[in-house]
Amino acid sequence: MILPGVSPRVAVLAFGFLLFVAPRARAERCAEDDTAIGLIFVGDWPEGRQGAVVAELRAALEVQDLQLCLEAEDEAPIASLRLVAVDADEVRVEVRDRVTAKRVERDLGLGGFPDDARALAIAVAGDELLRATWAELVLVDAPAPAIEPPAPVRALVRRERDQVAAEATGRPSLARFLSLAGELRWHAGGSLFGGGTLRVEIGVHPRVAVALAGGGFRAHREVVAGGRVEGVAVRGGLDLLVALAGTTEGLQLVAAAGARAGWVRFRGVADDQALTGESDVTGTTVSLRAGLEGRAHFGGFQLRLGAWAGAPLLATAATADGDDVMGTHGLEVGVALGVGVRL
Repeated sequence: MILPGVSPRVAVLAFGFLLFVAPRARAERCAEDDTAIGLIFVGDWPEGRQGAVVAELRAALEVQDLQLCLEAEDEAPIASLRLVAVDADEVRVEVRDRVTAKRVERDLGLGGFPDDARALAIAVAGDELLRATWAELVLVDAPAPAIEPPAPVRALVRRERDQVAAEATGRPSLARFLSLAGELRWHAGGSLFGGGTLRVEIGVHPRVAVALAGGGFRAHREVVAGGRVEGVAVRGGLDLLVALAGTTEGLQLVAAAGARAGWVRFRGVADDQALTGESDVTGTTVSLRAGLEGRAHFGGFQLRLGAWAGAPLLATAATADGDDVMGTHGLEVGVALGVGVRL
């Protein structure tokens, strides 16, 4: 039956809208997912209260990369949240957690909350109890978890640990990484170096870090008349890293600027002494450089890809017949791909 004064088209659109939003007001059934938090309502609840609690809880958990679902007997989410309506003004909040293998609860009095704020109060209490349960993993003498904590729980524990450190020391606990990278570096002076670098990155601000790096490299062989030139180098340096976007908990774009200094040796291998003067040339190289890094963080691991350009302050070159055939002079361009671990 269509109400008088309401067109059939409007009625159909309104009905379709209700079909669309109705599922959003409730939690879906739990699936096999290590980010699922099961929800169970027990007791007599005022009309509309359960849907409001679900909406508030879903929003709170999604921020932590967790999803809310309705629990069934044959399903085992990472944790279960049981809300028991004791009476009109009291709710018991129970958490049964598989990570710590513990069951905790608290009684929440609703007498001091207006009716339209009670759903939010219940959702906050449930979220806080979940956090408190997992925060126990931060303790030094905490027992080993019953199961491997999923990524969202590990991230929450890491944030709690950082907060505890900040409160204890009076300063924020900042990210530190140790990483190993493969690097290619081209010099306009005619050399292509490839090698590896070890880098320690230490946060000095939530968006700023300093990095100390060092490594060994071998030059691309350059064929000259009657022979070839080979090169080896050892370089180290310091970079300033500034986060342009993202955080060390996920994807991140970082600007980097710094300096490199090192020792290089070019060695001539010739049938008829192709190199003029001495066959070995050694020297010091110093350069300034700047570039960008894209980083992805997975729990305690880091994957980074960087590119930079630089200019030499001091350079060394090898010559053949009076011409430079290899060297560290001219524009410097490089790329690096690395993997690291959080310290």
